[in-house]
Amino acid sequence: MLTGKSKPDFGFLPLRPRTLISLRDMTQFFQHDFLIVWIRFEAELKKFESAGVSPGAASQVEPQIIRQIISLLSLLKIHCQKIGLHHSFGRASTLCERAESGICTHQIMMVGLDELHTCILGELGNKNFVFIPDDKAIYFEQDGLFGEAVFNTFEAARQDIKDAGNCIAAGLNTAAVFHLMRVVEFGLRKLAADLKAKKLIKKLKPSKIPVELGTWEEVIVTLEVKLDELRMQARSVKRDQKISVRNELLKEFRSVKDLWRNSVMHARATYDAEQALSAFNHVRGFMQKLAGKI
Repeated sequence: MLTGKSKPDFGFLPLRPRTLISLRDMTQFFQHDFLIVWIRFEAELKKFESAGVSPGAASQVEPQIIRQIISLLSLLKIHCQKIGLHHSFGRASTLCERAESGICTHQIMMVGLDELHTCILGELGNKNFVFIPDDKAIYFEQDGLFGEAVFNTFEAARQDIKDAGNCIAAGLNTAAVFHLMRVVEFGLRKLAADLKAKKLIKKLKPSKIPVELGTWEEVIVTLEVKLDELRMQARSVKRDQKISVRNELLKEFRSVKDLWRNSVMHARATYDAEQALSAFNHVRGFMQKLAGKI
């Protein structure tokens, strides 16, 4: 309760995808640890406020209640620190020390709890969060969005895959496509290693430039030359199969480059949710194919 102030309105607030609302209001919708501690905290405050109008307000708080308050404040401090309520953390720490001193009347405790309550409400009102709708929540903070084979094969791409999922979930659609193109580049480097291409081949001549420093076009051209060298080897079922698979993969890299990579990297396009999800599904399928063939 807010002493001398009207209570905040915690009525129903319609949640809309990617809408920023107060963290205080968020607690009305999500039954998490903070909300549970908050309910306990408000219950204790009400007890002390009820006692505040009686002659016993000047009496010392019973040891058992003091222990309960200390335990509750300790939990509250953890949550305040976790979500960045720095002033509230300081007030909770001070009140906890006062309770631990053993010299604490009902009146002092009531005032301390009330001030802490007001401070938390004030700080919570300045915190914002992004609401993620249910159909996008499956993409949020997930490590294995592309499956186990991709996760194990492309360790360097794990963070970008996760970031792409987070961008899909938060509606950062163009950013999602950007991260997806980084994921595909890790696949391109994997194919380069498979074809033993360490240096770029420019104008059909070897260069001293590492493949990692080349543009997509330069790397793809280099791999096409490597594939031509493979075609010059003695014919065999194994060679023909390898050429067929690598040739198909190279065509896919060119397709991705033309569809998304150049546009997103050179700020030539922005993407909506449907387009970003289409790119996500396409890249996921391609990376799964890549993981299973090289």
